[in-house]
Amino acid sequence: MNLSWRAFPLEIINKRPAPRHIVDQEWPLVAVQEPLAPCIAWPHEEYLSTTLLAYEAYKSAFVQSPLKSRIFDLNLRRAFFYEGRRIDKNDVLCEIASESNLEVDKIRNDLECRKFKKAVMEDYKDSMNLRDNHNIPMTSPTLIFPNGKIMNSGHFHAEPVAQAIDSLSIAMAEIGAIAERRIHFLMKGIDNKVPLFGAKEPGLESGFMLTQVTAAALASENKTLAHPASIDSISTSAGQEDFVSMAPWAAISCLKILKNIRRILAIELLVASNINYRFHKKLSSGNGLKP
Repeated sequence: MNLSWRAFPLEIINKRPAPRHIVDQEWPLVAVQEPLAPCIAWPHEEYLSTTLLAYEAYKSAFVQSPLKSRIFDLNLRRAFFYEGRRIDKNDVLCEIASESNLEVDKIRNDLECRKFKKAVMEDYKDSMNLRDNHNIPMTSPTLIFPNGKIMNSGHFHAEPVAQAIDSLSIAMAEIGAIAERRIHFLMKGIDNKVPLFGAKEPGLESGFMLTQVTAAALASENKTLAHPASIDSISTSAGQEDFVSMAPWAAISCLKILKNIRRILAIELLVASNINYRFHKKLSSGNGLKP
């Protein structure tokens, strides 16, 4: 199945290209969601004057090859977000077309005569018609099939997702807290069965005391990380994003808690297995555990 992107240029809706101070606010969001992404802030003094030429170049590329146009589209995004290249210039668009193995001369000629300017505007008008007259939100993505069927992502707010992740974080933090208490129980010693700290000579050696300290530190960190991100919000993008879900931070915190839980459980396994080996290896299982 081939996909053909339809143009929905916001600069026409807003009657101006997106100003730099608006787009610059997107970089922290990208960094939070993809910390290893090689994105760079815009390196030039003068900002993009338009994105319409990039839309037109894509239309020209699609006529050449739907498959290569997809590669061209990805290269356009990489050129802007990763490499800071001026995709509002014909020469740069032609360079990207060459990197996408397209016929550069055709792209250049189409750009110079603005062959696909009308097609881009028609896409925009069709999208506005769907939005204004058929109550279909212009989300990313909105899929328009040849039979006329339209499907979209619903443009949902991510707060329900953040709330679900917050609940998972709280549950996992409790798992870690309970595991740390089991380690603490062994550290106190158990009558004449387990000596203090699981040490052979308590007082002369600390045994597994510092492993419990590590587990306690991780469990304490989890309590902070489990604070619900979804109850927070801060306005961004000059007020355009007026109520923010904080779902990316909820997910990142959840992943950090998961990493800490693995370490706590590993410490519990280390302590329990060593104590069992040191002090109980001569004992046998009870009748209920024997095969």
